[in-house]
Order: sequence, then C-alpha cells, then structure tokens
Amino acid sequence: MQENRPIPRKVFVITFDDAYENVYLNAFPILRQLELPATVFLATAYLDSPDPFPNDDWEEAGSGNVPYTAWKPLTTEECREMQKSGLVELAAHTHTHADFRGRPAELVADLRRCQRVLRDRFGVERASFAFPYGSKDDGFASGELSAAAEEAGLLCALTTEAQLVRPGDRPFDWGRFAPEEHDTAASLAAKLSGWYEAIGSLGHLILCRKSRRTAVRPCINPDSDTEREEAPSKTDL
Repeated sequence: MQENRPIPRKVFVITFDDAYENVYLNAFPILRQLELPATVFLATAYLDSPDPFPNDDWEEAGSGNVPYTAWKPLTTEECREMQKSGLVELAAHTHTHADFRGRPAELVADLRRCQRVLRDRFGVERASFAFPYGSKDDGFASGELSAAAEEAGLLCALTTEAQLVRPGDRPFDWGRFAPEEHDTAASLAAKLSGWYEAIGSLGHLILCRKSRRTAVRPCINPDSDTEREEAPSKTDL
C-alpha cells in the first residue's frame, strides 16, 4: 500500500488482538509449521500479568473451570520468541484497552505509552495499530479517533468492519474479517474473496429500499370482493 502497488488476489493478513497466551501456545506452532506471518496487537499494560484482561467479558475468565492459558495475557518473553521467529509482527492495541470514544486526546497519550513499551522491550520503532473493540456503529472507530492514531505516529489503523482493503483506501480506516466459531473453510473463503462484503452491502440496500415502502399493502379478502389492509409477511421482509 505504501508503494502504491496493486494488491495481489488471495492475499490476506492474520491478526490477533489483546493478546492471550493461547496465541503463543496454540496459534504460534501452526504459524511456524505453515510458515505464515501474522500480527499480534498488544494491549501493553497487561504484558506479564497473572490476571485476566479487565476488558475480558468472558464469564469464565479467571475461573478455575477453564485452563488459565485461555484467558491469561502474553508474557514479554513469549512475545520476544514469536518476534525472533521472523513470522510475528508485534503491534499496538493501545496501552490500557480503554474506551476512547469521544476522547481522541486521551487516545493519543495512551498510544504513545503503548509505543514506548513496544520500542523499549521489542525494538518496534513504528507500529501498526488496531482499535480496541473496533466497530464503527458503536463509535469505537471514528474519524476523530483515526486522526488521533495518525497524530500519534502509527503506521496504519484497523477497525473490525467487515470490509476488504483496496488500493487508495485511507490507511487509518482499514477493515478486517473476524473468523467465527461457526465459520467453515468455504465461509472464510467467501469473506476473503469479497462475497461477504458484497452480500452485506446488497442486504443493506434492500433494507433501505424496503423501509421506503408502505408498511401495509392491499389484499383481496377471499370471501368478498372488498380489499382489506394486510401486514407484510416474512417473505415480504
């Protein structure tokens, strides 16, 4: 993107947010086996912590009912080992993973703290960045927050919007596709090929057009010749 070169087909980036120790224990061996590069976005305040992330809303986090590796943050040494492999880029996910909606100045300050940790511990001079939570509809990614990330000197910024990255897109407003537990190889391929985004856009267009139509339509009563009003059926919607 920096060199304005065309993006080849079937190219994608693997990313992990926060990040949990299971990235090191479960994902990293697969990345090495397949020789696949990835980016790990670190909430740097919680490196080496024995406690769950404060923002982790998983009810079992910190519970003895599940392995601690399912919720425990990464350690500095684990990050260094992954980085040393040459496959893993360590990047910024803010320092505190706080809610920065409407607080662009606080985001700039927090990102600078995050970048100091990345530079001092891992030698990362200019990091890429992923917004915490990342959705535009909820305000976790916005124009003012993108401007704050740019002001803080980040390389780029990623949201959680299900959108492909295309040449000419502003580098502080890039989208990503989240793999879900119900996904298959076919559904992931559809997301990465653009079908997922196209279907979503089409669905939004259809809903917008439907909203302009009258909520009721005339219907002929089979027992008479008079018309009556009928609510739209599920197939209409």
